Amino acid sequence: MNEIIVTNLITAIATISASFIGGYFMYKSNNKKEELNKLRKNSYKYLQEIKAFYELEQNYIEELSSITSKRPLTIKRKMRNKLKTKPSMTSNDVDKILSNNYLDINNG
Repeated sequence: MNEIIVTNLITAIATISASFIGGYFMYKSNNKKEELNKLRKNSYKYLQEIKAFYELEQNYIEELSSITSKRPLTIKRKMRNKLKTKPSMTSNDVDKILSNNYLDINNG
């Protein structure tokens, strides 16, 4: 009789411990998923802002082109050569990512 109580007690402790351990890992897993979803949403917003800056750049270049009578591409190259960090993405790259939903979210 005493052995049955000890066996049941050990089984109960093992079950509760396993539940806590499993719960902890599930919590950590869900926490990481939430962080990943937050990063995806922020990336989407940042890509939209990058696209807006490309559009703004293009508007300024066209305006300068009309004032200076220089070709827009010449102005763009000259201005970008002055940058410390050169853009590696094009406006088309940003559009492709946003339109094909590579970030796997429902538009923010």
